[in-house]
Formats: sequence, C-alpha cells, structure tokens
Amino acid sequence: MKYSVGDIVKIKTWEEMKKECPLNKRGDILTKHFTFDKDRERILQNQNTDRTITVTEILPYSYRVKETQALVWTDDMIECLAEKYVEPIPIETRFEILDL
Repeated sequence: MKYSVGDIVKIKTWEEMKKECPLNKRGDILTKHFTFDKDRERILQNQNTDRTITVTEILPYSYRVKETQALVWTDDMIECLAEKYVEPIPIETRFEILDL
C-alpha cells in the first residue's frame, strides 16, 4: 500500500484507467483486486470534480475514504498524492504566550 491515513490522493480518469487496465464484457475496467465501473466514476464525478479523496482507513488491498464511504479504492485507481494532510497546530492565546 502506497498511501497512509490522512493522505489526500487524486483518482485517475476513466480514460487513464482504460489505457492501463483491461475491460470486462460489461465494459468495466479490471484492476488487480476490484472493478472500476461506470457507477464508481459517476459517484466520483458527482461528489468532487477535482477527483481528490482522503484516505481514512487502510484495508488489505484497498483504502476506505471520507468522500465515498461505501466504495473502496486501490493503488491502481490512484494517480498520485494530491497533498499530505497536516494536523493543524492549535493557536496559542495571548495569555498562554505571556505566561512563558
């Protein structure tokens, strides 16, 4: 598994996936462990147009993500790391700074 919990990743386009993976008889894209079907593509397009998702859980061959809880995604479907999640640092109040 290439990515970690909190990583924001970008999903490949349908056309990119078709170039890399074979199609089944229904026209769905076959990856190593799962099928990338037109319903998955439609859900992704409806939920976020920039094709980015946030990894929330790492499963044996896939990732569960915040944006599409019912769907899992695999390394074959992910184009790249969009950005690394960084836990925000709490802002200190003026009083906390003065107490130093």
